[in-house]
Amino acid sequence: MNEEYTCCLSGVRPEEEELSIPTSDDLGDIPVGWSRITIQTRVPNPHWLNIQKIKKDLVDELLLQVDDEKKDQARQIMFYQVEAQYASLEAQTSPYFIDERVCFVSNPQTSEQVKEEFDLLLERLDLVEEDE
Repeated sequence: MNEEYTCCLSGVRPEEEELSIPTSDDLGDIPVGWSRITIQTRVPNPHWLNIQKIKKDLVDELLLQVDDEKKDQARQIMFYQVEAQYASLEAQTSPYFIDERVCFVSNPQTSEQVKEEFDLLLERLDLVEEDE
């Protein structure tokens, strides 16, 4: 992995010897005592939303060419035609994106300021472990 680590709370970077720890866990080469914070948010894909709008607009436009007494019957037929026309594009387009943000926090045991901020963050996010 060998990423560039910078603490988001203090701006400190790990010492070279902190980065050379061989591990085989999911955290890769993150320094011992450091934390990786990941926030993932599902957000609507604007391309997907545009496809839906285009399909609706196309059906509406096609219905303008149909007599009023035949619109209800024609609407379903035109809907299926437009759905078929855009099926391949929709299959290739996810309705959502995952917005992922990652930051790192240095070992809170090495700095009182980082420890205070990190503990406050854990408390605000309701991630404080209860004593048993």
